[in-house]
Amino acid sequence: MAHTMLIAMALLVAYAPPTTANEIKPEMITRFLHGSLVCLDRDHLTEVALDEIKGEITKAEGLMAENGGDCVMVSPSQRSRVLSVEYNLPGSDIGLLEIIGSDTIRANGAWAYSIGAAEVK
Repeated sequence: MAHTMLIAMALLVAYAPPTTANEIKPEMITRFLHGSLVCLDRDHLTEVALDEIKGEITKAEGLMAENGGDCVMVSPSQRSRVLSVEYNLPGSDIGLLEIIGSDTIRANGAWAYSIGAAEVK
C-alpha cells in the first residue's frame, strides 16, 4: 500500500501546481490538496523519495510507520500548522515544511515537501 502512495506522490511532483516560497509561511494553516508523505525525521523524507526513484521499494516501505518507520501519508482533509519553511535554492518552487496538527502546540513537527500545499482560508 505504501508503494502505491509513494508512486502517487511522485506523480504529484510532476503534475501539482507549483507552490512558491512567498505563498507558504510559518504559522499558516495548510492542507495538502492531494495528501502528502510526512516524516518525523527530515532525512527520512529525502531517503524515501530517493529510494522510490531508485526502485528500492523495500527500503522505502521500511521507513513507513506501518513497518516500524516514522513516515506516514496524510490525507487531503488533514489541516496542518506550518512551524517552519525552508527553500534552499533561490527561486525554487519546492521546499521543506515542518508541520504539526492545526490544533497542536509543539516545538518540533514532521517534515513534508511543499508540493501541493495550500493555505486553508
